[in-house]
Amino acid sequence: MGLLQVANFAGLVLGNLASAPLLKRLGYHGVFQVSTGLTFLALVYAAVVLRESIHVNNNDENRKKNVFDCELVADMLATCCKRRPYYTRASIFLIMMSVCLFLVSLNGEGSVMYLGVRERFHWTMEDFTTFNCYSIGMIGIGTFFGLWISTLIKVPDMLSALLVLIIKMPTLIICAMTTEGHYFYVTATINMFGCCLGPLVRSYLSKIVPKEDLGKVFALTASAESLTPLAASPLYTYVYNSTMTFLPGCVYYLSAVLNLVTIVLVSIVLMFHFRNPSSLQTLTSSSNS
Repeated sequence: MGLLQVANFAGLVLGNLASAPLLKRLGYHGVFQVSTGLTFLALVYAAVVLRESIHVNNNDENRKKNVFDCELVADMLATCCKRRPYYTRASIFLIMMSVCLFLVSLNGEGSVMYLGVRERFHWTMEDFTTFNCYSIGMIGIGTFFGLWISTLIKVPDMLSALLVLIIKMPTLIICAMTTEGHYFYVTATINMFGCCLGPLVRSYLSKIVPKEDLGKVFALTASAESLTPLAASPLYTYVYNSTMTFLPGCVYYLSAVLNLVTIVLVSIVLMFHFRNPSSLQTLTSSSNS
């Protein structure tokens, strides 16, 4: 999961670096044509080169069902909502809520960041692109080494996630209060481990949920995550437009509040874990049996 995240960030860095030159040479139409070509290459690679690692019996009755069968959705919800030992059901939904709140703040900040730095620090598009590349690059490095270090010293996944959220808090306050653009580079460096949260909580879910239910839990989590931009962009745009004249960094105070709530949710899951220290081993053993 960590390597997948790093690969995603590497693509974002290359895209940001190439965006301004492509726009100048090819214009908007050329940029989207290049994007279309790269997307087509990714599609061909996935269809021709990659091989399916899970082999499903063609005689399975489930394969005869419609992909959009409502019974599958009901089964997914029933699986996620069924009673489980060691507060596992509560942990699943608390983790879903924490990831969604984290993504709301992440997507919301991204939707208004350029407008904010342009008004507050008079950055140009090139200035913002340079900062964006630096920020994404630091996050990629931090995600790779953060997950590697966490695995090496055997820190519990949710404890590592809690530390990531605690480290993020001062960076949000700095972004809200600063009057100098170079402090954004400082916060990007401090927050280099920020996107470790997703892989860490998924790793924890894979350890507390039996393998036969894991796909359904991940599916519901992904569905909830996909809806977060619908709430994030309008919320942050409204706050930005309402406060820009007298409190330009207010959107970061909003992110700090959401981050604080996320810290509380992750702390509750961590408390469940430490109240039943043998639960993780028991659940993992039962799922592997």
